[in-house]
Amino acid sequence: MIENQLWVESYRPKKIEDCVLIDDIKTVAQGIVEKRAMPNMMLVGSAGTGKTTLAQALCNELEYDFIKINCSNDRGIDLLRTQLVQFASSVSLNSDMKVVILDEADHMTPLLQAGLRNFIEEFHKTTRFVLTANYPGKIIEPLHSRCAVLDFTIKSKDKARMAAEIMKRTIGILDKEGVKYDKKAVAELITKFFPDFRRIINEMQRYASITGVIDTGILGALETLSVKDFVDALRAKSFKKARTWIVENLAVTDQQHIYRSIYDNLADYVEPSSIPTAILLIANYQYRGMTSIDPEVQMSAFAIELMQSLEWKND
Repeated sequence: MIENQLWVESYRPKKIEDCVLIDDIKTVAQGIVEKRAMPNMMLVGSAGTGKTTLAQALCNELEYDFIKINCSNDRGIDLLRTQLVQFASSVSLNSDMKVVILDEADHMTPLLQAGLRNFIEEFHKTTRFVLTANYPGKIIEPLHSRCAVLDFTIKSKDKARMAAEIMKRTIGILDKEGVKYDKKAVAELITKFFPDFRRIINEMQRYASITGVIDTGILGALETLSVKDFVDALRAKSFKKARTWIVENLAVTDQQHIYRSIYDNLADYVEPSSIPTAILLIANYQYRGMTSIDPEVQMSAFAIELMQSLEWKND
């Protein structure tokens, strides 16, 4: 069933050869597996381009025990004293090496980054660290120097091949889920959100859960419908409904994409005199969202400010 679990997790590749990657990175990853010599790594690039998927695929192929920690949620120094220390200090039953995947490492506090630098050295005999980041400039230089940096920025020579491969994978998911689709609509979705493969899959699943098919309405109707539900809750000053919308959408969509969707639809829902205030609020919460501990709390605060500050058009 569409609602049972996220497709991005159900269909996450387990092997390097199944990952949709630029040629240079796939070559490096295959070399790591062949030599069984995994370095500390920093995987950098835009959202949804396969950084976390590659890290997990490497661990699967090398049969390394690993732990994945989302640094946008677990950002304090206590992280080092608990999860990292316990995992790095434990004995692996499967291999002589373990891996700590620090997802969204650019959200780590400066104190945590400084502490992590020492842990990388202390546990170098038994543990490797893989950091993923959308904004590598927010990570301190000593961590850059301790990691092999792989840049997921897609070059022109890779775009056509990767888009075709994403199309093939996307169609495969829809076939397995028993969802009817219009190939032209799928292609348009990929063109709009490429190279964010995660966003493509999430938007597909959400739209399919509403309509049961993937048709030409996906690009317009999906975002409009979801934003409209949020706006209706704000207009009615129903925090309960707004919070429910936030929880449901954060489960399948990155918060930065939600802010952008609201921005794109302001003229349809907000009185002209309130649009400047709305833009300032969106910009403020976008920035704060990059370092927030709990995205749900952050977006709930955003909803409250929108309710209190804006004049809404009549429905």
